[in-house]
Amino acid sequence: MSLEKHPDRTDRIGPVGVSGAGERSADDSPAVAVPVQKTRVSRRLWMIVAAALVGLLALGAVIVMASNGAPGNPRGQLAAVVTASVSNSPSSTESLASPTATSPATGTGVPGTVPTLDPFMSDKEKVAVLQIKSGLSVDELGRVFAGLITSWGMAAKRMSTPEYLNSAGFAANQQREYATQLAAKQTPFYAEALFGKDWQAKAAAHNDVKKFISNHEIIDANDIVRGVLTSGDPVEYNASESMDTIELSAGTTSEGQVRITTTIHENIKDSPRLSELGVPSADGKKLYYLASYHTEGGALVFDSVVVS
Repeated sequence: MSLEKHPDRTDRIGPVGVSGAGERSADDSPAVAVPVQKTRVSRRLWMIVAAALVGLLALGAVIVMASNGAPGNPRGQLAAVVTASVSNSPSSTESLASPTATSPATGTGVPGTVPTLDPFMSDKEKVAVLQIKSGLSVDELGRVFAGLITSWGMAAKRMSTPEYLNSAGFAANQQREYATQLAAKQTPFYAEALFGKDWQAKAAAHNDVKKFISNHEIIDANDIVRGVLTSGDPVEYNASESMDTIELSAGTTSEGQVRITTTIHENIKDSPRLSELGVPSADGKKLYYLASYHTEGGALVFDSVVVS
């Protein structure tokens, strides 16, 4: 993330050679030369082994960092080459049952209705803008939900630049650290808008809520790094989700449960920089959401959101 580190900056330690230290002159006796040669070989062997171990440890650190995190939305996955960061993928136990059994699409490919946050809004105003209103049509609920997910991932696009990174006190190679800190600041607004004022208690009590929030914080951070890396390029990173299908499986759009299918759109393949870095593209991938909710104060409060 970084997407962070430009490409993976893990130093690769090559074979370590040994200079002529310990070599003996032509007039030294053979009886002494033999053990000294063994010492040279032994020393060189130990240095090569030590270098190999350091390399393995460095590689292991990258792998651990790259696999750390919860499962799900492929937008949360970054090549270790680019960002020794966390990846996102849902556990098999959280897969939606028969996701292809949803009813015919009511809005195939319909772009999400993306809310806009003004940087000068108060925290309370931000939450109010992000909340999904109760009583929408089924189609509107799907479009607004997809738009909210899009907004969360691109929440810090305006600040995803080297200038903002530097002004925040981070070095050019600290995109990851900057993105993690910035993404964490966005989480409370989106988490409260979706899960209510007690979102932290809900996340502590319900694993699916905890995973959903942590996964989307990861996605937000990944997108920030991609934004920093492509800032000022002819093709700057962008991502969104569009609604394909929505099925009201129980209740109404004020209290009930829905199954929503969305498609991820991102322009990684159009970005020479991200393509060169080997950032994997999730463009065109389908996501399946199973969400249950109720109404509080005219807005939906989600009790559970499972993604596969």
